[in-house]
Amino acid sequence: MPRRSSTPRTRSWSAEWLPASVRWKRPATGREAIRPLQRDIAAAPGLCFTVPSISVNGSIVTGRYEQQRDVFRARGIERTVLYFMVQVVLDGEIVAFFGRNDPTDPTARLAAILAGTTPPGPPIPRPDPVCR
Repeated sequence: MPRRSSTPRTRSWSAEWLPASVRWKRPATGREAIRPLQRDIAAAPGLCFTVPSISVNGSIVTGRYEQQRDVFRARGIERTVLYFMVQVVLDGEIVAFFGRNDPTDPTARLAAILAGTTPPGPPIPRPDPVCR
């Protein structure tokens, strides 16, 4: 029996991110399109993800996650809030991922800062450790 990887495979990735990441606004399908997105996320300095809510209904997983990054802290934003929906098949393969920003604060404030319509706040220092 072949050994299964501990990292799930993903066939389709669709996410709407903030204006600074325009290249992520269209769906990415297939390993070659998804891997660069995963590498970008993993390489972000001071990145921490927290999943405060998650729900499973059959093969569909939905939830809310918060992300903290140094680039956000530099603009006075501690975290952003996003919602996701994932479809997972029986062997653990992720066949679809959909992510959307929560349009309420603090995500809306960060979008306004990036659009130049709101001034950034004072920088927030990176916590030690980064993830609490």
